[in-house]
Amino acid sequence: MARRTREQVEDAIAAAVRAELTERGYQGVTFEGVAHRARTSKPVLYRRYSSRAEMVLFALGRSLRFEFPTGLPDRSLRDGILSMLRYARERFDSIGADTFRALIGEADQPTLALLSGAMDAAERALADQVIAPAVARGELGPRPLAPGILRVPYAILREQILFRTGPAMTLEEITDTICLPLLKAASTSVPHAPE
Repeated sequence: MARRTREQVEDAIAAAVRAELTERGYQGVTFEGVAHRARTSKPVLYRRYSSRAEMVLFALGRSLRFEFPTGLPDRSLRDGILSMLRYARERFDSIGADTFRALIGEADQPTLALLSGAMDAAERALADQVIAPAVARGELGPRPLAPGILRVPYAILREQILFRTGPAMTLEEITDTICLPLLKAASTSVPHAPE
């Protein structure tokens, strides 16, 4: 049998983790089970991942290809925000709230770094694909947005999915009642001089 490439091994690990998640849930995912399914050894997994959470997050990112849309139709700020939120919602739904809660519960430093990197990519996509064209069209003012503002749409969505027990806001409500007013105010208001 031919020796597998690194890429093939990583694809096998990602597929094994997804299968374990589907059959056993997050708490049922083990290094031993993944190694068996991926036809590799536990030491191979231990060399790559410091924890179950890191292994699961790597596998989810690899199998779901967390790449935000590019080349969105240049229609409106509202349409762009909704497109990004729909994409993020699909990724959340494909992972599942229970799995995501468990990942957060077990998050060690490498896992937090991966999660932070995914959030940074989401912010960059929103800035490049939605905000910059909206500024060029005159839908937003020229003032640079303060750090953290582009996390707001995703933070609200994450809160709705992970922690809301009652009726959740729709993506349209998040966009129309929070995101649009915030972005418009932040891009046009004049900062106050310190007293």
